[in-house]
Amino acid sequence: MEHSATPSATAHPAHSPSSDPAPPSCNHAAPAATDNDDPTTQLTTITNPLLTLPHLPTLFDVHAHLTDTPTVLPHLATKAHTTGTVALMGTRPSDWLLVLDALATHPRARIVGGLGIHPWFAHTIEDVPDMIAQLEAHLMADPAMFVGEIGVDKAAKNPETGEVYDWDTQEQVFMAQWEVAVRMQRPVSMHCVHAQGWVLRFMKAQADKAKGMDKREVATAKCWPPAVMLHSFNGSHDLIAQLVKLKGIGSRLYFSYSMFVSSRSNKVADRIKATPDGRVLLESDVHRADWVDASMANVLELVAGAKGWDVAETARRAGRENAERWYTSGRE
Repeated sequence: MEHSATPSATAHPAHSPSSDPAPPSCNHAAPAATDNDDPTTQLTTITNPLLTLPHLPTLFDVHAHLTDTPTVLPHLATKAHTTGTVALMGTRPSDWLLVLDALATHPRARIVGGLGIHPWFAHTIEDVPDMIAQLEAHLMADPAMFVGEIGVDKAAKNPETGEVYDWDTQEQVFMAQWEVAVRMQRPVSMHCVHAQGWVLRFMKAQADKAKGMDKREVATAKCWPPAVMLHSFNGSHDLIAQLVKLKGIGSRLYFSYSMFVSSRSNKVADRIKATPDGRVLLESDVHRADWVDASMANVLELVAGAKGWDVAETARRAGRENAERWYTSGRE
C-alpha cells in the first residue's frame, strides 16, 4: 500500500533530556562531527560526479545521525543537503528531543524520524519500563514515526575503559523496543554488529510464530513489526538468503547499504546482488549534513553497479520506492 511521506508535523509529549555520554568511537560507525561544524560554509571532503546530476533531490536517505551535530538542524530543509528526504535516528533519550524538534520544524517531505535506544546506550537506561512508556507516548503522538535506532552490538565498549557493554542488557533493551514496534505496528531501523548468528537465531524464532498460518494470514499478521531495516548491512550473502526465506518475518526484512560501513568489505557487491530488488535501501549513516549528498551519491553508484541498473533506475527503486515502502509499512 502506497502512502505519502509528507504527513503534517504533530506535537509530542514533553521529555527532559538526560546527561548521556558521547557515542563511543567504534570502527563500524561513520566519522563523528563536532558541534562547531557549520554546513553552510564547509565544503564536503567526499566528492562524486553524480553530485551534479538531478537524482539527489529524489533520494530517500533512510538512516542518518545528524542530531549528533545540533548546529546543522536549523538548515536541514535548506542549505545543508540536496538529498530529498533524510531519516533522523534517535539513539538515546538525550537526543530524542532533537529529533522531535527537527520533525516539528521541517516538512516531512524532507525530514522523517525515529526514536530508540542504540545498543551503545542500553547500559544507561536505569528504568526500562519508564523508557518504554516515554517511547510509546512519542510514537502515539506521531503515527509516522518509526522505532530506531535499536539493535545489538558485540563490539560495543566503553571508549575510556575498554569495558565491553553488557550483552544481557543490550538484549533486554532491544527486546523491549522490538515489542513496542510489534504492538504499535511501526517500522524498525536495526543495528547489528558482530552478531549475525544471533540475528539469524532471533529471526528464526520470529518465523516460528508463522507456523500454521496460510499466506493471507502471514501477510496481515501483526505478530512482527511491519518492516525491519537492517541498516549498514554487512552480513554475508548467505545470511541474506537464509533471512529472506523465513516464513512471515522474512518478507518484511529490508537491507540498507552505506559507503562508510557496507563498502569496507570487498564482498559488498555479492551482498547487494543477493538482496531482493524490492528490499534494497540506501543510507548515508553520517553525522554531518554536508556529507549526506556525497555519501548518497556514492552508495547510489555502488548499488547501481552491483545490481546492473542504471543510476536513474537505482534512484527510483532503491532510493525512493523501496524506502517509501519500508517507511510507510504498517499504516492503515
